[in-house]
Amino acid sequence: MALFKRTFRMAFGHFEKWTGLLIFAWLAIAWLSTEYYFSHLATTLYERELQIVQQRIQTVGSNINRNLKGLKGIPLVLSSQDTVVSALRRFSATAPSPALSAQESNQRKQRWSTNAQLGALNQSLDIAATNLLADVLFILDAKGNCIAASNAGTSQSFIGANYIDRDYFLQARAGQRGRQYAVGRTSRTPGLYYSAPVIENGRFLGSVVAKRDIKEIISWSNSVNAFLSDTNGVIVLASDPRLEFRALPGAAIAKLSSEKKMMQYERSRFDTLDIVPWGAQQFPLAVRFAGGNAPVLLTSKVLTEDALVLHLARPLAELSRFKNERNSIFLLLAIGGSILIIAVSASLFYVRQLRKTKADLHVAATAFESQEAMMVADMDGVILKVNRAFTTITGYSAGQAIGKKTGMLRSDQHDKAFYAAMKETILRGGAWEGELLSRRQNGDIFPGWLTVTGVHSDDGKTQRFIFILSDITERKAREEEIRQLAFYDPLTRLPNRRLLIDRLDHAVTMSIRSKRHGGLLFIDLDNFKTINDTLGHGVGDLLLQQVAERLSGCVRAGDTVARQGGDEFVILLKDLSEVPQEAVMQTEVIGKKILDALNRPYLLAEHVCHNSASIGATVFNGESGSTDEQLKRADQAMYRSKVAGRNTFRLFETA
Repeated sequence: MALFKRTFRMAFGHFEKWTGLLIFAWLAIAWLSTEYYFSHLATTLYERELQIVQQRIQTVGSNINRNLKGLKGIPLVLSSQDTVVSALRRFSATAPSPALSAQESNQRKQRWSTNAQLGALNQSLDIAATNLLADVLFILDAKGNCIAASNAGTSQSFIGANYIDRDYFLQARAGQRGRQYAVGRTSRTPGLYYSAPVIENGRFLGSVVAKRDIKEIISWSNSVNAFLSDTNGVIVLASDPRLEFRALPGAAIAKLSSEKKMMQYERSRFDTLDIVPWGAQQFPLAVRFAGGNAPVLLTSKVLTEDALVLHLARPLAELSRFKNERNSIFLLLAIGGSILIIAVSASLFYVRQLRKTKADLHVAATAFESQEAMMVADMDGVILKVNRAFTTITGYSAGQAIGKKTGMLRSDQHDKAFYAAMKETILRGGAWEGELLSRRQNGDIFPGWLTVTGVHSDDGKTQRFIFILSDITERKAREEEIRQLAFYDPLTRLPNRRLLIDRLDHAVTMSIRSKRHGGLLFIDLDNFKTINDTLGHGVGDLLLQQVAERLSGCVRAGDTVARQGGDEFVILLKDLSEVPQEAVMQTEVIGKKILDALNRPYLLAEHVCHNSASIGATVFNGESGSTDEQLKRADQAMYRSKVAGRNTFRLFETA
């Protein structure tokens, strides 16, 4: 019995010893394993979220740039317009000093608001602002005074206000294209301002400024935690309005004087948005906002052309959860075999759920966290899921689309070969991108940009296709607007000299092929300057517009009526007779028809006016000389018409 007791105590002592060692070793292994495991999970989560947020910030930045791209070019285009230069030439030299009394300031505003020339310019600016999606377009003279604006006649009219202290004006005065965020001095509305200088013969006459209200671009941030800050570090736009007009840590706004703050922001106090590092060194972009404990992934992108910085925050609450779970799993693993089995089972289940969640997040991040129309389809092209933007753009609800083939969006604008080539590219390379015409539910055809991307499994096999469709109708409209500004006269809507030269080159080339002649008529209005000077530029513009209408009514559909500039017009006749004498007769008939049309009385506002024109013409074929030579001949014939007493038609004759 004594031997048994000694043996038991010895065995028990060895058991305690080895058990203690095993427990100690197990605790060390469990601790190191859990620490490594959750560190790996956190790192994987951080890298995945960082990739998503970087892709998102690029997308949001592109949306903002696309939203503002057309706005930036408006001042540059308008700065070269004759009406703008003429108005600044007239008012810039005599513009009074900004230091005026309230009464003098109101008198100046009233005088400019009722001026006929500026009134016409205000209307042009209003049309341009409406068509080009600018909130306000306005003209500043050399001393920063607003002499014309698209919001003239409204309670928030900019006319008469002085903006000499604005950065965008100072940049324009230095000969540069300006940009600035500021709170409107007149409207009290924050916005983005873009300016271009108006310079004539080296002299700064003033600047053209376009404004977009900052709230008009809020749509980019509706589905993401994002905010914009300006060059002074002030948050000017945020998906969370509570962040607006907060200053970032170390922002330059702290160095500005109270007067400067009031001039630009209409306030002098800016509370700082406290942003502190979350604490983990391996996660440098993980921060914590004041008042919260959960980490946030914060990235920034400088929008150089807009003098703005885009910030995007993505919650990383799972990092905190991982830290707490690490301790819990360690305790579970430390308990013994049965609990270890449970812990291992739970870990395996957690890993499977993590992989499934990762796949779901990958699909969601790729397909549905965007404002473009999204479809997820299987390998047979059957739609499995759509987002709300899909319904907005195409008109099909989720119930109407799911289960149908993606081909329901096809229009009859592309042939079968187009779609066959698209399918072959997708199956071969797993992706396709390009522009196409799609059909909405109501039958309307619209231009779109389609991107098709394959979603692959871990073994590399394609499981799903993600379709991203953007409606580019507005972009196409803006391109057409720019084309109109480049090739058409804004007053008469006739082709300008640039488009005329292009069509004349084409007509000369076609004349060589067809053996047919062409005609060129150079038309100069008689005594136009007298009407312009006595009745005003507004009446002169009406005369030019009516002349344009009458000229267009005198020619065939395939002919071109262009405004050369000032009171000069050019008509290009195509497909005249192959016989030179007959081509000359056809040209003379049209010339006399134009003389009769232009001699009829004009009703210009309240005035009935008479006016005539001097016309010079030349007939050409492909062997008659260059384009410049044809214009020169028509011009010479026109001057012969002037010498002959005006209101006549002369045909070019070789010496």
